[in-house]
Amino acid sequence: MPSEGEPARRGRPRDTAVDQRVLDVAWDLLLATERDGLRPDIDHAVLIDQVSGPIYYRVLITGAPADRDYAELLVSAALEGAFGPAAKAAPQTPR
Repeated sequence: MPSEGEPARRGRPRDTAVDQRVLDVAWDLLLATERDGLRPDIDHAVLIDQVSGPIYYRVLITGAPADRDYAELLVSAALEGAFGPAAKAAPQTPR
């Protein structure tokens, strides 16, 4: 049982290696914001999702391989927008 103040895992086991990797990537993105020009308005969690989501989709849904070249292509495409000038928000259309 989780102690008071500790969130429950809700039945979803997590490997501590995965947790550590997420922390490592978040730290790298923080450093990139401070030193390398990553736009400060970028949501790091969304950036990670933009890269990891297509990999999971490719492997789990299509069954296609996700090799290093594919991962590098995804990172390059995501960072192209993340290092560029801040995009203006698209006007909201009424629904």
